[in-house]
Amino acid sequence: MLTDAKDRPIELRDYDAKEGVGVQIGSLGHKLWVCVDGICVLRVNAPTIDITDQRLNVKQHSMEELTGKTREEIIEILGEPDDIATTSRKYRNPLIYKYDKWELTFGPDKDDVCFYIMNSETHDIAARYDEDA
Repeated sequence: MLTDAKDRPIELRDYDAKEGVGVQIGSLGHKLWVCVDGICVLRVNAPTIDITDQRLNVKQHSMEELTGKTREEIIEILGEPDDIATTSRKYRNPLIYKYDKWELTFGPDKDDVCFYIMNSETHDIAARYDEDA
């Protein structure tokens, strides 16, 4: 069982937000509030509070680890893409998934793998999939 600094039990709860979640840090950096749909559900007092952005990001993964994966495997690793290229009559499956500034390009078939990753700002190819490697 988890307990706080005063040995009180900490109950972990799940909340389903209908409108949104807000997080605030006090100006002195020692209080944190989490609000769900405008109602504070958690208040933490601590000597210091450090916030780390835990959103998944292509940079946290090896580019080589991502090439050669199917669309489903990529979503399992990185979550839903920020943007998806449109489809057409000819290409029923999206060819590009975009995560932040990284574009992951797939072949046209449903089970095709990611064969290269490009930085959309610089247009540099970050990784290519080599089927023979």
